[in-house]
Amino acid sequence: MISRFHGLDSFVRAWAAEINAGLQQAPGSGAMVRSMSALMRLVEMADRTAQEDQTLAALLRERFDTELRRIIEESPQTVLDIASTLGWRVSPPQC
Repeated sequence: MISRFHGLDSFVRAWAAEINAGLQQAPGSGAMVRSMSALMRLVEMADRTAQEDQTLAALLRERFDTELRRIIEESPQTVLDIASTLGWRVSPPQC
């Protein structure tokens, strides 16, 4: 997939553009759910493959963690809704 986009930077930019387009939709819209679900699955995959390829996994994790933080800050309820559809339980941080 990354080679199809001619490198990791182009891939991340294209995916970020897709996510940003989804953020413009109503919370819980199909576009937003698909984008966030795919992002969360990719982060899970990067974690699973970390032992096999430390460099790629670390790079993917860093880039997607940054993008996910931005999305959480901009649209927290949408993120909670999507995480719930994946069977995740999310708790707010202890203050």
